[in-house]
Amino acid sequence: MDLNQIKLNGFKRFEKVTLNTSGKIIALLGPNEAGKSSILEALTCLNNDYRFNPVQLTRDKDFTERDIVIEAVFFLDDQDKEAISNFDLLSDKSSFKKFCIKKQVSGKRLFEIQPFLSEADKNTKSNVLNIKNEDSIEKLQ
Repeated sequence: MDLNQIKLNGFKRFEKVTLNTSGKIIALLGPNEAGKSSILEALTCLNNDYRFNPVQLTRDKDFTERDIVIEAVFFLDDQDKEAISNFDLLSDKSSFKKFCIKKQVSGKRLFEIQPFLSEADKNTKSNVLNIKNEDSIEKLQ
């Protein structure tokens, strides 16, 4: 899997930012306290279901439990596609190209496997799989 994009919405000093990470080499440059370590911390937050600590959230911003604070989008390689090929809900396994992790304020993580969508498909969720946990998958309608 290749990390393609990180979206932060109210994480530490980042009120709303999208970082594209699709290059071969990614460098985080900036002065002290610019937020370089915060970006790395945001990625590590995706590894658990812990609720966000108030110091991790942007000050003076109102949040609900279901607000998405961190979202990471990964491109699937052939080995990843093979690993998900056992899911019966995947009718055309070759069309699925992206894996998305979203983390809410409450700590709940949401997982999706997505195709590259054409313009006609962008308004529908019928091609997106929602992974509730390791044993449960549903096709979004």
